[in-house]
Amino acid sequence: MGTKNLGHSGPSMTAMPLTGFKKDDEGYYRMITRSTVKEIKGNKIIRGKEEVSEQRYEMGTKEDYLYKFDVTTPEGEWMQLYFRKAAVVV
Repeated sequence: MGTKNLGHSGPSMTAMPLTGFKKDDEGYYRMITRSTVKEIKGNKIIRGKEEVSEQRYEMGTKEDYLYKFDVTTPEGEWMQLYFRKAAVVV
């Protein structure tokens, strides 16, 4: 008797965009984006090129932010990080 192999009916690739912030030498934050593609059938992950934005960001508040991240501290507690565009004077 044979076995049945059920295949995935949808697309075999799924895109997973990743966004984060990294602090630069001047104390501002730069947004980092990377598009990762996962092949469902073979579990192969293809990591895209990391792109760093030219726009500078700074820490924001609950009332004044553009991006919000929920993160876990090393102690296991949840906290929220807020980022807003920096008013940089050149």
